[in-house]
Amino acid sequence: ALKPIGSDAKALAEMARTLSLAGFDLIKDDHSLANQPWATWKERVTLISRAVQEANESTGRNAAYIPSLNLPFDKTLEAAHTAKQLGASALLVLPGITGFDSLRVIAEDDSLALPVLGHPAMLGSLVTSPDNGIAHGIIFGTLMRLAGADVSIFPNIGGRFSFTQEQCLQIAHKSRENLGTHKPMFIAPAGGMTLDRIPEMIDMYGRDSALLIGGALSRGHLADNAARMCEMVRAY
Repeated sequence: ALKPIGSDAKALAEMARTLSLAGFDLIKDDHSLANQPWATWKERVTLISRAVQEANESTGRNAAYIPSLNLPFDKTLEAAHTAKQLGASALLVLPGITGFDSLRVIAEDDSLALPVLGHPAMLGSLVTSPDNGIAHGIIFGTLMRLAGADVSIFPNIGGRFSFTQEQCLQIAHKSRENLGTHKPMFIAPAGGMTLDRIPEMIDMYGRDSALLIGGALSRGHLADNAARMCEMVRAY
């Protein structure tokens, strides 16, 4: 995840270039990147898309840049098409802000035909109470999947705002169980994950998972940390 808030578009683009050259598959905006004046949405998506494309041409790989559609609802669909035109390879949708149906509209748009990641921002209040609300697996597994997400991001056990192991495994199960004609969905355990957690996450969730790490990569030397993460994932 490209962060922190306050970084300008050029700095975020260079971060994305570094991650692409290191061998990352997915490079996403931090969900809180919206249309702030220091990194406006269109400038950010333009510069990052270009940096990732240039890195891909250099490496022969196919890293995907995933901009955040953290925008007013009436601008979301147009932004999705603009992102594709600018070179984005997937899209990040926040259904807790723009609604689950915004995810469905984007996922079903054959003129887009891009993978969609669903982010959990603003959905936490639905699952935090032990006495009421909706089960973790339903919100972050079943509903994300029905709405059309290809990857569901959720707070992993042991992170900044972690769920329990039982809740996390419930999300993984609901993301992969038989559900009519719906295909299984990837999961992305996240929220303060560090490189040393990689073996544990692969053991817990299996290979059909996306390992989402953001801040831990930026602490220290980004290129060295990125190379180490790629080595750990592929070796494990």
